[in-house]
Amino acid sequence: MGSGEMDGEGLACFMEPKIVRGISFGQLGYGLPSDDQPLDPQLHMLKHAGDAPEFKGEPVDLEAELAGYNWPTAVISGERDLRTPRTVAKKIVLAVPRGKLIPIADTEHSMLDTHQLALIEVVGSGGSID
Repeated sequence: MGSGEMDGEGLACFMEPKIVRGISFGQLGYGLPSDDQPLDPQLHMLKHAGDAPEFKGEPVDLEAELAGYNWPTAVISGERDLRTPRTVAKKIVLAVPRGKLIPIADTEHSMLDTHQLALIEVVGSGGSID
């Protein structure tokens, strides 16, 4: 991990949307009505809302769960993340008792797929997220 970002072919990324689509649309709010703002990611998600399988798990109150995190939590946020914007990351940090926002400049959603060294830097910072 990490060296593939600079040398060699790197690591391939695999995503299986069928596995997570029910959770994404049934629990995480994908496909909500558009806010009519420029670059609204919901516009893209709405196109796929009908393809999502029905969510069959037990509903979870995510905000209530975050309040129970009692360990240091790093919330890594890409500056250009349109799928989970910085405003969402900030809400999570406020909800987690020991949360810390780690902003990463000039990056987007799933940045750790292509910027593995960022993960090493965050993990290596150890006590700075506590």
